[in-house]
Amino acid sequence: MYHPLYYRAVRWVGRTVCAHHINGSLYTGTLLSVNPRGIYILQPRAVRPIKATDQEQTTVADDVELIYSPGAYFGFGALTGLTLGAAAGGLLW
Repeated sequence: MYHPLYYRAVRWVGRTVCAHHINGSLYTGTLLSVNPRGIYILQPRAVRPIKATDQEQTTVADDVELIYSPGAYFGFGALTGLTLGAAAGGLLW
């Protein structure tokens, strides 16, 4: 059984919405999709002002930093191995 507002929410996909949660939280953003279990909202990113002076011009590219995470490779490899093992074993559990 669908929520009473499900069909109304489906018509608002792609528009900017303001959703009120039962605990009092307020979520504003673009409604991406609606399913029987909930809604998905894309919230706008927080924009911080960039201060530029005449002597020094700062750009957004100066704030970008590359982060290397070798731990993600381990997690991906472990999940891949477990999945292949389960598929080869015929899901005996």
